[in-house]
Amino acid sequence: MTNELIENSIKFRASGEILIEALRDGHCFRMRIMNLIDREAMARFQQLLLRVTTGDPGDLLIEQIETSVLAGGNASGLGLLTLMSDYQVQLAWHFDEDGPHKRVKLQTYAAMAISSA
Repeated sequence: MTNELIENSIKFRASGEILIEALRDGHCFRMRIMNLIDREAMARFQQLLLRVTTGDPGDLLIEQIETSVLAGGNASGLGLLTLMSDYQVQLAWHFDEDGPHKRVKLQTYAAMAISSA
């Protein structure tokens, strides 16, 4: 989960820092990643999120794998769908467009149940 979310924050980011927060709370691992993106990246990412957050994650994962094969392995969304389908990660995003310089503050939230060992 951590790797996928950090990869996405780097992939979609504008220049600037990436803030990563993690917390283990009882039987849950939670993360928040905050980074800046430009408005064009926001539009592309929101389109991706529309695709990966509608419908059953397992069915969408299979569809996206097929799309990836047809596109020569260049389809987005596989990582997020895998997190949702295989690991039951709950994901949420918040876009704050009030920032200066045409940049948007993106916050990604994730929560995953873990067993206590």
